[in-house]
Amino acid sequence: AVSCVGAGRAARCASAALQPALAGRVAKSARVGATIWMYEGEKYTREVRIKEELASPFRGFRFFAYAGMLMGGGASGYIALTGYIANLAGRSGPVERDQLVTNLFIDFGAFALGGGLLWLDIRKRTEKLDEFAARAAEQTKARRGGAESTESDLFIR
Repeated sequence: AVSCVGAGRAARCASAALQPALAGRVAKSARVGATIWMYEGEKYTREVRIKEELASPFRGFRFFAYAGMLMGGGASGYIALTGYIANLAGRSGPVERDQLVTNLFIDFGAFALGGGLLWLDIRKRTEKLDEFAARAAEQTKARRGGAESTESDLFIR
């Protein structure tokens, strides 16, 4: 029977078929009183990512909203663009040319706004993750040196 309780439960709970695949990819990092698991290629520990999520809990919802803006603006912009091209080719439609141009600007503006906000939010997330990772490294270094840290592990600035 495999025990799924304890610090190393991620590796112990993996099925026997996955054990050979995980063997070369999982790096074990020692920490006072706990074990931190990181997969090869990951830059941040699970603890750092959780602290960043606590600092900005609605980032996932914002990413969802940005994706909606990108998809909605892109799809409606494509439809408005094809209608405008058809109007330029001489085909008359239910929407006048002036309204098509207005629709194009609104649709592609929503697309650009969603892309810009997504880019800014991803950049801010990376900055926060780097900040929390640096702080965690300082705390680990202080603990290994014997000094007691005055901050709590879940302290967020």
